[in-house]
Amino acid sequence: MGANLLKFPPEIFERIVHELVSIAGVYGTWQLRAVCKTFHTYIMQDICAEQPLSAFGIQNGVVAQGTLMYNILEANLTDFLLCKTRKPLDTNRSIPSTINSTSDYLLNFTHYATPQEQYDVKTNLAEVLSHEVLREHTALGTIKALAQGDGIAPGQEEVALADHLAGAVSVGIQAAINNCLQNGGKIWKKSVSFGYPLTVALRYGPTAVDWLLGAIPARVMKATEELLAIREMFSNAICSAFEHKKLNMVRHLLHRYAQGMPRAPKWHYNHWLNGAIESRNEAIVKQVLNLKIRSGAKVNWNHFENACRVGYAPTLRLLLQDGKFDFNRTYYNTSPLTRAVEFGHVGLVRELLAAGADPNGYPNALARPLEIAIKKHLSRTIILLLDYGASYYGYPCQSDEDDRTENSLLQLAHARLQFDLCYRLALLKVNEEEEMELWGRILTLRRHT
Repeated sequence: MGANLLKFPPEIFERIVHELVSIAGVYGTWQLRAVCKTFHTYIMQDICAEQPLSAFGIQNGVVAQGTLMYNILEANLTDFLLCKTRKPLDTNRSIPSTINSTSDYLLNFTHYATPQEQYDVKTNLAEVLSHEVLREHTALGTIKALAQGDGIAPGQEEVALADHLAGAVSVGIQAAINNCLQNGGKIWKKSVSFGYPLTVALRYGPTAVDWLLGAIPARVMKATEELLAIREMFSNAICSAFEHKKLNMVRHLLHRYAQGMPRAPKWHYNHWLNGAIESRNEAIVKQVLNLKIRSGAKVNWNHFENACRVGYAPTLRLLLQDGKFDFNRTYYNTSPLTRAVEFGHVGLVRELLAAGADPNGYPNALARPLEIAIKKHLSRTIILLLDYGASYYGYPCQSDEDDRTENSLLQLAHARLQFDLCYRLALLKVNEEEEMELWGRILTLRRHT
């Protein structure tokens, strides 16, 4: 039936959709894939407005039917929120009401006389603000806010001013921004629906960001309560810039933070350094490492593991040199060199060895770098470890069990047919008289395989 529906003229198809909704409900209608393709075009505001949130297959912020329902609701987010502004039913009113009131506020700064022109402007503004909600919270986050009643009750002037300022920044109406600031608006006050104005301003580039930051009075930087809010605002903007791959904006925000802010809290710094590591951008990593922090080491084990996971050698080099990461100790019963070998990036192993890491690992570690490299069949890493002086025993054997472990390593290398590596490994265990005999055995093994 779904495929045949697409053959009807639009006006008939629209009527059929209305009938389907009245009979099967919104949730049932969405399940028809052919209808879903054009449903968002023909579904009317009265259909959305008359349905409670539960009719959309949403309960407690969970999107039913996975991606299909998620995409459909995302496409209809603007109409859905606008309709719920007028007929909220079981939907929380704060976010739709915020979009509605902010659109009304911004409409005062436009010059359209007729009701139709004003309606068109308001609809466009509401669409932009709805997408701002979508970008800030993601669709699922917005649904949760609608379903669970998150938000602030309307009527609070300070909250409304924060919404108006963030909304004005999101649509770029300069007169409205100035009006909000003159009326006491604070850029470090977070709008529940639209987020921080500074984060919203990232889309307009460094000029808009600098203009907003210039609105912060110098005296505020000494006020404890407001300073904490400004720090949170900066961190939110920097993390958002990392998330959206706006690396130039990340650098600009970090530069402004270093210029005017005191020492960064450690939890903010950790987020920024991990974002810098994942960006694979050496300049940003260096910029974060140069920030002043309150206390503690600048590079910890989590940062190191993140760098190993990313596998970008220049980043690790900066963590070792500028970050002063202590690689000559064990962390959680393993050594940094062993962990780098486990991730399989030979470039990281080379950086650690060049910086002075012990090629044998450490006696109290659970596994030695050479052992891991052989088990993972990492030929280049094995050769690199041997070139830097890794011994087969690693450290003097303490028991017969240790000796059996060392012998099994050589057997494992033989089994993997790494003849040249076997020879190099074996030489570490024999004296000169036995060298020729051992080499002959390896050649024999090669001929029989």
